[in-house]
Amino acid sequence: MRTAFEAVGLRQGRDSVAYGTMLSHRAHALALGLVRAMSGDDHALIRKDGHGRPYVVDGTAAPAAESPDWSVSISHADGLIACAAHQGGRVGIDVEEVRRPTAGVLRHCFSPRQREELRDIAGNDDADACTDMIAERATMLWTLKEAYGKFTGLGLADCVAIRACEPGFCRCRGLAVAQTRHVLNGRQYWCSVVFPSKEGERK
Repeated sequence: MRTAFEAVGLRQGRDSVAYGTMLSHRAHALALGLVRAMSGDDHALIRKDGHGRPYVVDGTAAPAAESPDWSVSISHADGLIACAAHQGGRVGIDVEEVRRPTAGVLRHCFSPRQREELRDIAGNDDADACTDMIAERATMLWTLKEAYGKFTGLGLADCVAIRACEPGFCRCRGLAVAQTRHVLNGRQYWCSVVFPSKEGERK
C-alpha cells in the first residue's frame, strides 16, 4: 500500500461547488499518477461506480473492467488531498481537518466507550488543552471510521461496525491501519488508511 498527498490552496469565498470540483480533478490526477507508478501500467485509468467509489481499470482492455489486482481510494479536505493505492485487496482512505465532532456524530458514530474516553479528556483542568486533545482524538477516530467504511464499500451505513471501529477492531478483522498527522497551510489534519494486513491475507 502506498499513499500520496498534495497540499492545495484553501477555499476562498463562497464558491464551494467550484472548489469541490477543483479538488476532485486534482485528487483524480494524483491517484492516477500513483496507480500508474505502482503498477507500471501507463494505460491504467480510474473510473467511478454508481456510488462514487473510484476503481482502477486497464485502459487497453475492451470492454473496460475493474482491475482484480489494484484498488484505489481518494479523500480531500479544505487544503489537502490524499489518495491510497493497494495491490491485492481493497483500500480505504480518509483525511479531515482536526475539529471537535458534533453531538450527532458522537451519538451515531462513536461507541459508548469512545464517548466516555472523550468525556474523560474533557475532565482535564486546562480547558484549552483538553479541547485540542478532544479534537485530535475524535478526528483521528473519525477518519479511521470513514476509511473503514470506504474499505468495506458500505460507507457509514453499517452503523454497528462504524461505532465499534478503532485500530483494534480493524486488526481483529485482518486489516492494517496507517494513521498520519499533517500540518499544512497553518491547519492540522489526520489521515487514516485501512487495507488488508499481510497476516490477514494469509488467513
